[in-house]
Amino acid sequence: MAANHFNYLRSMGEVSIASLTETVRPAMVHGLLPYMETLGQTLTNLKGIRLSVEEANLAGNVHEAVLGSRLASLSEIIDPHSSRGPVEAFLENMTNIASRWNGIRLLTDMQKSIAAVMTQNRLLRGATMFAEVAEKERAYLAYLGIDQSMAERIAAQFAEHGEVVRKVRVAGTEKWTDEVARRTYRAAINKDIDSIITTRGVADTPLFANTPTGRAMLQFKSFALASHQRVLLRGLQEDQARFVGGLIAMTTIGMMATWLKGLSGNRKGDPQFSDNPGWWIAEGLDKAGIFSVPMELANTFEKATSFNPIKTPIKAFDRGSAISQKNQNRSLLGSVVGPTGGLIDDATRVMGLPKQIIDGEPVTQAQKNAAERLLPFNSYIGIRQMLRYVINPQQ
Repeated sequence: MAANHFNYLRSMGEVSIASLTETVRPAMVHGLLPYMETLGQTLTNLKGIRLSVEEANLAGNVHEAVLGSRLASLSEIIDPHSSRGPVEAFLENMTNIASRWNGIRLLTDMQKSIAAVMTQNRLLRGATMFAEVAEKERAYLAYLGIDQSMAERIAAQFAEHGEVVRKVRVAGTEKWTDEVARRTYRAAINKDIDSIITTRGVADTPLFANTPTGRAMLQFKSFALASHQRVLLRGLQEDQARFVGGLIAMTTIGMMATWLKGLSGNRKGDPQFSDNPGWWIAEGLDKAGIFSVPMELANTFEKATSFNPIKTPIKAFDRGSAISQKNQNRSLLGSVVGPTGGLIDDATRVMGLPKQIIDGEPVTQAQKNAAERLLPFNSYIGIRQMLRYVINPQQ
C-alpha cells in the first residue's frame, strides 16, 4: 500500500486534464439537447440545480470533495482491511493533499452534479409518463431496476412530495412514505451517475485485482476496466447516434487534453497537427476512455515492439512517426507490471548517477527523466512546469 500511495504522489498531478473528456459523458447518455439545457440551468436556475444535487447527496453521491472515494478506488490506494503504520499514515495524508492539489475532487463533483440533474429529470419523467414514453425509455428504466409497478409507485410519491423548479424535477425523497420506492429511486440515481462518470464497482475488476500483487500491477488501470464495462458495453447497447456523437466529442476533448499535457510538460517532440493529424486523432481517441482496455493493451504492445495495432493504422498517412504520448515517460517494465515496476526500473537507472557525475561522464536525458519521475509531486502544477521548463527541459 505504501508503494501505491507513493506512485499516486508521483504520477497523478495531471489527472484532471485526463478527466476532461468525461465532461461531455452526460450528453452521450442523455442526449445533447438535455445536456445543453442543463448547462443553461446552472446559470439561470441555481435553486433547482441545488435542490437536485442535494437529492443526489441524500442518495450518497456527489461527495468526492469530502470523501475522495472514487479516485481512491481507481488508484488502488484504499484498503479497509490493511493495517496502517506511521509511514502509511503519512503517505495517506500526503495523497489527501495531492487530491486537492490536482483538482480532481472538485472536477468530479462538478461532473457528477450535472449528471445527477439530468439523470433525475429523465428518471422522473419516465416514471410519471411510463405509459406514454418510447420503448427505449422503458429499457432505460429497466436498466436502472424500475419496472412499471415501481414506476407507478415512484410517480405517486413524486406527485405528492416532489416539485418542479423551472423544468428541474426535484423528487423530495426525504418526505416519501414508500420506503421501497425511495431506496429504489436512490439506487437508480447512483447506478446511472456512477456509470456516466466512471466509478469502479465490485464487479468491474477480477478477483486478482483485490490481492496485494494485483493492486500493484493494476494500479491506475482500474479505470480502464471500469470504463470498458460502464462506458463501452453500455454505449453499444443504447442509442447509436448518441454513442457516435459522444465518441466524436470525447475524442475532440481528448486531443485538447493531449495538447494541454504537452504544454504542461514542455514536450517539444509532439508533432504538428498539419503534418501528423492521425497521431492527434489517435491520442484523442485514447484519452476519450471509451476503448480503454484495447487501448491499454495496444499501448503496452507498442512499448515492446514499436507497433501499435490500433494507432498505427490511424497514422498511416502521417508524414512522420511518433510514439504514443502515454509511452513517452514510462518504461516497458512499468507498462507491463504497473507503476511499482516502473518505480523500481527508474530507481535502478538513477543509482549509477553519482558515480557517472564523479567520473565526469555525461548524464543522458533518459536518466534525467527517470530521476524526475522518482520525485514526489513531480507531475503537479507548479512543480511540473519548474522541472520541465527550468531544471530539466526536454531535448
